[in-house]
Amino acid sequence: MLPINPARRVQFVNQGAVYSPGQKNNIVQTLSESRLKNARRFAVGVICGGMPENEEAFAALRELEVKTIISVSGSPADTELARRYGMLCVHLPTGFSGLTDLRGLEIARAVHDNPEIAYICADDGSDRAPAAAAVVCVVFGTMTPEKAVRALKSVNVPESSKGLYAWVAAASKVESEAVHAVKIRFHEKEDVGAVTKAMVALGKAGGRLQAALSGDPKVQAGKAGAELVKTFAELRELQDVTAQSEEFRRLLTASQTAAAAVSEAAGSIKVKATPEQLGKLETGLQALNSSCAACHSQYRDDVQQNAQIGKRVK
Repeated sequence: MLPINPARRVQFVNQGAVYSPGQKNNIVQTLSESRLKNARRFAVGVICGGMPENEEAFAALRELEVKTIISVSGSPADTELARRYGMLCVHLPTGFSGLTDLRGLEIARAVHDNPEIAYICADDGSDRAPAAAAVVCVVFGTMTPEKAVRALKSVNVPESSKGLYAWVAAASKVESEAVHAVKIRFHEKEDVGAVTKAMVALGKAGGRLQAALSGDPKVQAGKAGAELVKTFAELRELQDVTAQSEEFRRLLTASQTAAAAVSEAAGSIKVKATPEQLGKLETGLQALNSSCAACHSQYRDDVQQNAQIGKRVK
């Protein structure tokens, strides 16, 4: 593909961006787009947010003139829907710590080389996506590392995500020619490890259960709860998990127990949930999220702990 001049595409958002009232002095522009989760414009040519999951989300991206979708999650974007809406997909899986300058340059090259506006996405768009967007802005020199860190804080990226903050803080400006010289072959879908695949499956099941809690009639809560329990059982049998510390396995067991309670609550919902059923599901999901957060803070988000166990747990 022919390179695109990043000077035209990667600029501060306050140079020509259209703001809603009260946003003029913000580093990052929050987009008023209900069809996309946590959609934010970091630069004229760089938007980030949650993974587009349906026709409505892809329609929103088309209206934003997005032509390239870069997934930094463990799962790729929906390539079939992307083609239907005239978009290219690039999959560059990114963890939460132990991140390298090279990965940042690869994401920057994906922005540099591919058509028009890029949408960087992951999960609900609350952590890895804005971190990757911030790194891209630092690489192209439109943000200093200090300003990029402030940008993460301004969009409420959890400060417990120490690895993401460290990645952004360590980024540096690179000349456009050097970015284009980075050797990489882009793919719509990259292979990821078994643990990452399981984490992706857990995230999707959890997302469907949150949607059920919000009253989405299309979600089969019982099925999503069963998938949650099944995936946890498969996860703890993986070699990369059985080799972990006793403390890690204890935290995993706590999450697995919480998932069983969620599944039981979800399984009681047959057609239309009663307030009591929704209350039990909400309580169960809160307990599960709390349990998962305890494990993540120690083994996923902490730079030193993650370095000790390699890239197995993401």
